[in-house]
Amino acid sequence: MTDERPRRKRATLRDVAELTGLSTAGVSYALRGQRVSAETAERVRDAADSIGFRSDPIARALRSGSTGVIGVIGGSLADYWHQEFASELQRHLRRRGRHMLLADADGDAGTELERARGLVDQRVDGLIAL
Repeated sequence: MTDERPRRKRATLRDVAELTGLSTAGVSYALRGQRVSAETAERVRDAADSIGFRSDPIARALRSGSTGVIGVIGGSLADYWHQEFASELQRHLRRRGRHMLLADADGDAGTELERARGLVDQRVDGLIAL
């Protein structure tokens, strides 16, 4: 059985631009609080909120060159020390506005290298191996 419900399209900068009468560049500046008046920035944020616009992390990463994600390879998450380290690391990263992508190598060195390559392919900003 297939799911035939229509998928809701993600709201875009173009949608916010059409709603506000600004260019997409103007909307982008307004959402970042740059080059526009406080009134315009507020009007754009209100319009964006009204249609459920959220910035696209992939587009942001393409523009900035940073994903905000740190890759972490756990030697074996069955090991309590690795669990505690990963938990504490996540708390520290979150306080700095970063996210963690965790991969478990299950104690196998070959798998650890494979997971490291996979995380690099995901364009993580950094890589930590436990």
